[in-house]
Amino acid sequence: MANQPGKPDLLALGKKLLEEGPIAARPVPRRVLMLFHGMYVAESRSALYVWEHKYYPYYYLPRDCFWPEEPRAHPNQDTENGSYWTAELGDEAWSTDRVLVFAAPEVLGNQARVFGDMVRVEFSAVDGWFEDGVPMGVRELMQISPIQDDDAGLVEEERDNRSIFIKGRRKLVSLKSHWRQQTQSNAPRSPDVPGQQQHWLSRLLPGKREG
Repeated sequence: MANQPGKPDLLALGKKLLEEGPIAARPVPRRVLMLFHGMYVAESRSALYVWEHKYYPYYYLPRDCFWPEEPRAHPNQDTENGSYWTAELGDEAWSTDRVLVFAAPEVLGNQARVFGDMVRVEFSAVDGWFEDGVPMGVRELMQISPIQDDDAGLVEEERDNRSIFIKGRRKLVSLKSHWRQQTQSNAPRSPDVPGQQQHWLSRLLPGKREG
């Protein structure tokens, strides 16, 4: 896990997300741009919506979509072996330390690989967010559903009081039960057997992200 020091709330968020999972997560279907100090410093077509709470999603961006460089890790953190760490974005004149970075998928392992090499920048810490050139505020994000119900080929399955939505190689999960409740049984688990449950992220099947 992440090493100290760092913002306690961000580190706690990283720990919670890897252990319990988000309420929901799904790919952003459009190009995301992040404006910071009057400049676009990140652009990606492989961003994620991540619902940390039930009200609206946050943007999570690939580490390699930032320029001129990715956020810099705060000192004294184990970025070689840690699963997540806090970082700083910007320069001496203008910067924010409200940044959470996740390690590479091979470090996180299969259970949490959806967060591999992703970065969470505090939504309010930058000048603006855009999807295909359209400004996105909290009001717009509140209108976004965790379910891609407008996509062709979407299949809905009801399992154990959770809605699991599948499209192609991805499963988009809306969790309605707590991770601790899911792990009470030590019985073998299979996603294909009703009444049995598994780690929240083993039901997310992220395809290979591109650029």
